[in-house]
Amino acid sequence: MRIFAYVAVILILTASAARAQMDVPNDTTVSPVSEADVHWKIVQREIEQITEGAPDSPVGNQLEMVGRIEGRAIRELFPGWEFYAVSYSNYKKEGFDDRPVSLAAGLGLTLAVGPDSRLNIRMSHYGNHEEYGHLLIETKAAIRNTDDANLVWHAFCEIHRKAWKGRKVEKVSETEWKLGIFSYDQTSSVVDGVSTVVKRTHFMQVMIDPASKQIATWKSIVETSNRLRRTEG
Repeated sequence: MRIFAYVAVILILTASAARAQMDVPNDTTVSPVSEADVHWKIVQREIEQITEGAPDSPVGNQLEMVGRIEGRAIRELFPGWEFYAVSYSNYKKEGFDDRPVSLAAGLGLTLAVGPDSRLNIRMSHYGNHEEYGHLLIETKAAIRNTDDANLVWHAFCEIHRKAWKGRKVEKVSETEWKLGIFSYDQTSSVVDGVSTVVKRTHFMQVMIDPASKQIATWKSIVETSNRLRRTEG
């Protein structure tokens, strides 16, 4: 009976998958997954892990969307791999009314399934995205020029459902690149009419092997710099 229950869940989530396309770049699609999918059993196990959880926990997970991601950068950079997005939110279980809990909405991950289902990598849509670095190293992805750097970044955006493809990439040296550069200002304090403005710059630092140009490390970085600005009086 369980298989039919999950088929029903996926069919119900078809409308949600269409809505979820708003969260991905324009050239990326998220298609509903059904029992006919080649990796259906793997996706089904992922759904079970998310929705079943720990029986003694007051917090449960409610599935919102499951879909297979397709994009140009994904196809070019990871041939033979399939990517499945899963979105879910927390809810408070019955019987735990007297227990205070913290609930989160809009949670999500992407499940990467390798050729012949030999390897699965789970990548959270939030955080520092170390898992994507593991995927790049596993597949021996390389950056030889700006086109390669953009391809790696665009595939990141498709996999993590981020509309960030317009962010810049920069070659720092023969062994270092910055991908997805994004900056903004924050005012940290105002004293005697003078404000301290902190510039925060986010990017992914990618180190490559100088000989093969294959990616060796992937790290989320935030750089800060301060400047003073007089407040108009």
